Amino acid sequence: MAPPRAAEPQDGGAEVARTRGGTSRPAGRSGGQARLAITVTHNDVEFALRLLKRQLQKSGLLRELRRRRQYEKPSERRRRQKRAGIRNTRKRARLAHG
Repeated sequence: MAPPRAAEPQDGGAEVARTRGGTSRPAGRSGGQARLAITVTHNDVEFALRLLKRQLQKSGLLRELRRRRQYEKPSERRRRQKRAGIRNTRKRARLAHG
């Protein structure tokens, strides 16, 4: 029988479910670097891999690495940031109004 699920708070108020021996540590930011760590226990590698993928998704680390694969001109960076700002503003307005 599996132990009951427990939640462990992380920085920023996010929660990671902890079950079947996969434990996680808070992703602290030291020197501007995201530190992601997953401890594998009871040989439950699949669950630990799912936790790691979830943490990578939430931290945005993979998105940042993909974006940095090639050089981005300053004008392109400004365009991308402006589009992201517009998208976030629309999203906030949509969430605020129901």
